[in-house]
Amino acid sequence: MEIKHLLVGLTLVFFSTALIAQSDQAIGDWKSYQPYTKGVFVTQSPTSIYYAADFSLIEINKEDNTVSRLSKTNGLSDVGISIVKYSEGAQTLIIAYANGNIDLIKDGQTITLPFIKQGNILGDREIYNINVVAPDRVFISTGFGVLELNPVSETFTNDIRTGIAVYSVARHDGYLYAATEEGIYRVADSPGVNLQDFVTNWSLMGMNEGFPGDYSSKTLEVFKDDLYLNINDSLFTYRNGELNQIYFNNAFSPTYFSANENYLLAGMDCRACLDRILVFDENSQLVNTLSGDCIVTTTFAIIDEAGAVWLADLEKEFRKFDNINGDGCSKEIFDGPETGFAWELDYESGSLWVATGGWNNQFTYLYRSEGFLRYHENEWTSFNRRNRLEMNGMNTDPNFRDDDIFDVVAIKGDPSQNRVYIGSWAEGFLDYDLDADDITIYNQSNSSLGGAVGDAQRTRIGGIDLDQNGNVWVSNYLAEEPLSVFNKSERSWKSFEFRDCGNFTQFLDLVVDGNGNKWMVVNDGGAGVMVFNEGDLNDPNDDQCRLITQNNSNLPINDVNSLAVDLDGDVWVGTQDGVVIFQCGSQAFDAFICPGFLQIVNVGGDNEYLLKGENVQCIAVDGANRKWFGTTNGIFLQSPSGDELLASYNELNSPLFDNNVMDIAINQQTGEVFVATPAGIQSFRTDATAGGALNSTNVKVFPNPVRPDYDGPIAISGLARDANVKITDISGKLVYETDANGGEAIWDGKDYNGRKVETGVYLVFSTTSRLLDNPDAVAAKILFVK
Repeated sequence: MEIKHLLVGLTLVFFSTALIAQSDQAIGDWKSYQPYTKGVFVTQSPTSIYYAADFSLIEINKEDNTVSRLSKTNGLSDVGISIVKYSEGAQTLIIAYANGNIDLIKDGQTITLPFIKQGNILGDREIYNINVVAPDRVFISTGFGVLELNPVSETFTNDIRTGIAVYSVARHDGYLYAATEEGIYRVADSPGVNLQDFVTNWSLMGMNEGFPGDYSSKTLEVFKDDLYLNINDSLFTYRNGELNQIYFNNAFSPTYFSANENYLLAGMDCRACLDRILVFDENSQLVNTLSGDCIVTTTFAIIDEAGAVWLADLEKEFRKFDNINGDGCSKEIFDGPETGFAWELDYESGSLWVATGGWNNQFTYLYRSEGFLRYHENEWTSFNRRNRLEMNGMNTDPNFRDDDIFDVVAIKGDPSQNRVYIGSWAEGFLDYDLDADDITIYNQSNSSLGGAVGDAQRTRIGGIDLDQNGNVWVSNYLAEEPLSVFNKSERSWKSFEFRDCGNFTQFLDLVVDGNGNKWMVVNDGGAGVMVFNEGDLNDPNDDQCRLITQNNSNLPINDVNSLAVDLDGDVWVGTQDGVVIFQCGSQAFDAFICPGFLQIVNVGGDNEYLLKGENVQCIAVDGANRKWFGTTNGIFLQSPSGDELLASYNELNSPLFDNNVMDIAINQQTGEVFVATPAGIQSFRTDATAGGALNSTNVKVFPNPVRPDYDGPIAISGLARDANVKITDISGKLVYETDANGGEAIWDGKDYNGRKVETGVYLVFSTTSRLLDNPDAVAAKILFVK
């Protein structure tokens, strides 16, 4: 059992996102950016409604409608929520995850019970239901049987292995009932009866009890002294040994029951239409059927004290009816990205841009239509065919949507033009003008971009980057001329072929180095990296190209994933077996001078090549020229030369949602690192920012003032790159000295002897030359309150 203290917040000590929005992000703090466009589950306490999305939880205060959010970054132990139930008697919120993990939230703590997730359990570990029957008794239905949980003592009191999946458990008239595919089993719930002996003590309710000889059951609930259950597609009550049918419709299958003091809800799944919810009164009479556009695929529903019906629906936003009559369907809208799926990230000029498409293992389509996203000034905006007419493609006939924009895989901001360039894996290149709020689409019909060989109607883009002249370079996957350049000022295009370098056409990621060389991942059977320089754009005779493989370089393997150019102009190549560095300068086309080199890192006392054995999927460079590597085993932060591991982040040692890191982007002004995983987008504040040649005229210190209860790092940003920083007291006595990481220096608030400094004003002096013992200007002042 693991215990995690929650951050200060609302009813269950949830974290208040409003507080974050009003303050800077401290170094080491994590944030999550989760979609709230579908509801996984819903439950309630006397004071709150709790909505579960895939990777986070929303709490709505019933009295004032204030909202707080909880995720792995601020209290939950895991991601992938499947069920949430509240035990009023134990005052505990119970959260089940898709991997079998369980959290109990109570008294300002998260208690994690990893018995199912980590236990030696064969077969299905899925949690299908949580049934609260008493303050100290909660039954958890799983693929391997039933666990009885005491949320008060935070222990499992019974482990009932059934050999079959159990979907729901109820306690009624001295018996426990378990719904399974084989039917409903029951056992006397009394002292002396061994509940864990399923074979001996549990019996299948069959024809002797008035049940069919062959049936299945999915859901159980006790309401007004009756046991409600389903038998195949029919709903029944069971009381005093009598089974009574109350509803049947062969177009619908029962999925859940939910009750309050006055009514019972029955969720009905439709095989070929929208779902519906049945409302029964205390006499088992059907008093209403909730249906229509407000309901699509509901997973659960509840009735609150005011009679409102709250819905969790996999296809729509969180919603509610004002009453059981179905009046006033309203949406509960929470700001967040439309989707948590992110393929590529780019941060530019105060905005995070997100590509939401992708390709599969065969490099064909995922058909993701969420388009691209922008996160700017704490708000998310979506751009896709549902809200942008231009992204319906050139064929705007709603009956033929085959050229709508989908699978956006590349995105690049252009601060000089206030534009963003977007690449689709199917429908070409998009030029988004932010000033005009206008999108122009380029494909094989109006540019040099070519259709994919074997799939000529599709224009596939693999990567985008800009050169120092502002030209936009685009890798055009499977086109006969697979590299194109877009001259923004002339609005003209030109393409290039590679007959002199093997005539490869499957180009993916693309970067442009400081010498104007284009480096591209070549996917043709895993062919390595292509380097290209066009020389004079109008002279095809001075083009240069070089194919880099493991046979003619130090590339460890030809399967390449990612590329990055660092602040020194070196090119870093991420492969499925580590990293190689090309420090070529102007000699990129000379294989003898520039074979690349494998950095040696000391790992646990042994010398190994940098990230040997790791599948390096992305690389980002921060303001201190440090390298951030995203792999299938989490994030590795290496020193500027790569020879030292500075930090690593994974699911176990950090709030990282998923070890499968798809991409990383960095806000160089603040040091905020954005991370994309299959479980969503996160960020955390680091201790490095971009630094210029000189200190900024607006050096910032956070926090400032430093109050007595603060014991974290103090960040000084806006400095020259790698500047030397001296901190003195008001009399000029030196108390601390350090060098900046890029444009940011960190002080722990202590002097050279490790003692916390006294209350007072401290002066920050900074210079780009550590040879100057007496910098001539105060960069900042810090008020320290001890």
